[in-house]
Amino acid sequence: MLVCSCSSIPKHQADSSLIGKLFASNGDEAIALNLSLHRKLDRDIIQIKKPFYGNVFRAEIDQKNNQITHFRSHSSFNGLSKFASDMEAEEIIKVFYRCFKILDQEQSWGNEILKVSCLGSQEKISLKLTSSAWTVYGFLNR
Repeated sequence: MLVCSCSSIPKHQADSSLIGKLFASNGDEAIALNLSLHRKLDRDIIQIKKPFYGNVFRAEIDQKNNQITHFRSHSSFNGLSKFASDMEAEEIIKVFYRCFKILDQEQSWGNEILKVSCLGSQEKISLKLTSSAWTVYGFLNR
């Protein structure tokens, strides 16, 4: 007699990882990206990936002070690096992180280089970033 038990397999916690999609467009080309936020005990990890390519941006953020403790961008990825040239890549991550914290409200802010709009609900977070040449928009499921 064979007895199997799955009780030793830890259950996935829905609030430990958030997954979404981003689309970047400059009018001539459009780039589809995957976006994820992984929550750890004391840090969050934000990853922006291109399908079949891998990480484009990856940042670790200290939850206590909301500071980026580790950041890496894949500079050989030409598509989004054109958008990132309008502003620092770390600033992009900070914008995403600010949007992730919005719940049941809409917020917009910006300057002459970048305009940002975020809408948070119980189900997902929608965001839109606009620079002079690029528009990046998408969502993250909660």
